[in-house]
Amino acid sequence: MLRTIMKEGSKRASDFKYDARWNIARLVERGFLVRTVEGVDADVIRRMREEGLPNREIAEKLGISHTTLHYWIKRLNLEKRIRNPFIKWMNLRSSLSRLLKKNGPMSQKEVMKTLGLYSYQIKAVLIMFPEEFQKLNFTVKGRYSRRFRGLLKASPILTLKDDPRIIEYIASKINMKVQTPYEAKSIIHLLKYQIGKRWAHAIVEKLGYQYKSK
Repeated sequence: MLRTIMKEGSKRASDFKYDARWNIARLVERGFLVRTVEGVDADVIRRMREEGLPNREIAEKLGISHTTLHYWIKRLNLEKRIRNPFIKWMNLRSSLSRLLKKNGPMSQKEVMKTLGLYSYQIKAVLIMFPEEFQKLNFTVKGRYSRRFRGLLKASPILTLKDDPRIIEYIASKINMKVQTPYEAKSIIHLLKYQIGKRWAHAIVEKLGYQYKSK
């Protein structure tokens, strides 16, 4: 293997027979070979690490495996991080809370794009802080599916618990004018399990239905 590289120059690991590849890692560790990976920039890795990005995100953005990333972290003599996941989740919680306090209810896709988060991070924050955040999923079948298209398209929706702006948000997504008691009851039935009966009534009124005063 060494004679071939000395004679022909740099080669890919896949150019060697499968049985011989197990020697590559051993030769790299002993300093006989220098391992290079296409697309890996040492300065970019340093900068991402200084910005505090987790290794998982760095590997995904560079399009390399975790093993390759750890190899370069070791080779560049970058310090190992002290893991403190609680601080990380508290920071994510603060970012999500500030965003929803400012903008009101938002679709999960918009939140992820705005904050640069992944779905698993959103899920973890919702599980860890259930008293602060709420995730609303809407599924509608039958005759109302077309009228609720805007609401279904926005789902799942992230909102602060007990945020009254959810009334205006959901009403704006429903393409329907409520005129009959039957329509009002149907919409309340669809919404009450997600946001409660009181706010479901408020949305029906927002859509134009007038309850008779006693």
